[in-house]
Amino acid sequence: MKKALFYVIVFCLANIAALSQVEKYELFTVQPKLGFGFNKYSANFNSFEGAADCGRFKDGSGSGLFFGALFERSLDPKKSIGLALSYINRSGILSIDYIYPLRNPDNTITKAKIKDKIDAQLSYLEISPSFVYSLTDEFINAPLRAIGSLRLGIPLEKTFEQYEEIVSPSGAVFVDNGVRRKRRDIASGDIKSINNLAFGVSLGLENNLKIGNNTFFTQTLSFDYNFNNVTSDADWKVLGVRLDLGLRYTLFRTVEHPKPAPPPPAEIDIYVEPPKEPFVDIRQKKFDGKVFVGNELLATSPLVNALFFARNSDKIPDYYVDAVPASINYFVSSPVELHRYVLPRIVEIVKHNPKARITVEGATSGPANEPEGLELARRRAENVKSRLISLGVPESIIKTSARVSPRFTSNQDFQEGIDENQRVDILVSNAPLQEYVDLQKYSEIDGKISLLIAAENINKSEILKITDSFTNSEIQFSGSGLVEIPVKKRLDDLEDKVLSYSIKLNDNTFFVFKDTLAVSRLPREVIELNLNNFEAILRFDYNSSELSEDNKGLLRQLSEKLPANSTILILGSADALGTAERNARLSRERAANTEQFIRSIVGNKFKIETGISEEKFDETTPQGRFLNRSIRIRVK
Repeated sequence: MKKALFYVIVFCLANIAALSQVEKYELFTVQPKLGFGFNKYSANFNSFEGAADCGRFKDGSGSGLFFGALFERSLDPKKSIGLALSYINRSGILSIDYIYPLRNPDNTITKAKIKDKIDAQLSYLEISPSFVYSLTDEFINAPLRAIGSLRLGIPLEKTFEQYEEIVSPSGAVFVDNGVRRKRRDIASGDIKSINNLAFGVSLGLENNLKIGNNTFFTQTLSFDYNFNNVTSDADWKVLGVRLDLGLRYTLFRTVEHPKPAPPPPAEIDIYVEPPKEPFVDIRQKKFDGKVFVGNELLATSPLVNALFFARNSDKIPDYYVDAVPASINYFVSSPVELHRYVLPRIVEIVKHNPKARITVEGATSGPANEPEGLELARRRAENVKSRLISLGVPESIIKTSARVSPRFTSNQDFQEGIDENQRVDILVSNAPLQEYVDLQKYSEIDGKISLLIAAENINKSEILKITDSFTNSEIQFSGSGLVEIPVKKRLDDLEDKVLSYSIKLNDNTFFVFKDTLAVSRLPREVIELNLNNFEAILRFDYNSSELSEDNKGLLRQLSEKLPANSTILILGSADALGTAERNARLSRERAANTEQFIRSIVGNKFKIETGISEEKFDETTPQGRFLNRSIRIRVK
């Protein structure tokens, strides 16, 4: 063990010396220390060599002074390695209580409480290789550091006294050769079975107070734990808590480099200043705006009640899934994205409408494209029926049919029309495919983020781009100045939001800044009924402007729930198949028929405006084209 201790010391000193040779400067620290420690014994033994067995000792405690010195060498501004040499007093007293019968002068027996004690006088010379890490450079006026050490100790003082003391009754004494005393010695001497090398670990926090250019007053609180026992023949470990004070003095040594030889007189030394690194900073951040909370009227997203198949295939595409994720909201989600959940949505409609009935109608794109015809259409319908049954729809309410072409055939002069006709329509009776909802709680933030940008070493012609993690919008700017980011976003909660700003130059991330949007402290405005976010989309069949019964039911609901004198905007829409002239006429007819129906049920309760919608869903998908055969209803 002593050889191992020697090798550890040599290794630490060699590392310190090696660092001094590698670095361009030397940073070496000397810190003498003086302190006081509290020792806690954790024991489970009856005796050790030289001590008497008077019962099982469990614990004990003691205290003592210690002194020493710590030598350090820096690895970098945050980390150091060191070697500490210390004298540490780990003395303490172990004790156990027991009841002992004593004879009184009148020959009666009294039960006395006896305390058996072992007073161990222990001190060690400890060598501690250490690792030091600066948690912060400025805690009060100097660093706060964490210290971890491996402790190796050689026992210096290792004596003990074992004795008994009478605790009660107060008048009881031991009588030894006519001498009466409260204490009786049992054993004493050197602890012969003491381990010649103690090893353990220490963890601590060191606060530094700067009192000079190179001098610090230190206060350290540390915790010790010994891995091995005090003696080789007893289960006896020592834990310690130490508080020490010290003076840390740092020595610097500057390495002087030889001066270069002067250049020849005939040569001219031209210095070219290297280009400066670009720099961007956000000097000020401010949010102006408020949070709106209250109720709003919303419409559910329209349902495309069809499944589209691959050419000559009856396999339901993997695109269609059997469950709707909990995060999906039918009131704010994209109808195109919601189409993949058409099967579980049909199941939900049936569950909420016990009288509902379903017709699964398979179709093809005609003999020229799908020669199997009715047989292929029938298999498609049966496969969709089987899937619905597996999802919980009673078989008794489902019937199937097959057609060479769908009931409402898309224009097969276009490839997109052919793809649309390779489908299964799911027709639901005695239940609506789309429902409005009266009131939904909502919260929305509206305002702007103002950022004062400082940009240096950047050409004024270069464009910078800033993106924030809250709105995900990208703002372009050049040079220094004020940048404003508009914020209008619905909120799931009114908790404060953590923001990050990413500033890019030439599409490379340049700087990232953190901030907090204090939503909880913003002014709030309560809105009794918000209609600004209301948009209802009602679908029409291909090349048709006739309102379905489902659409008429939805328009009746809307007419009942909107306040009188509201202004309704009806925008007709058509898909891209067909001529632009025909599509524009069809869009106007759909809007006009909708207006005519609303007036037929409520008269002049509302102001109605009609037009053609410029917004379109994705025309590259069949569900997007189905959704573009529609009207959009908004409230102004």
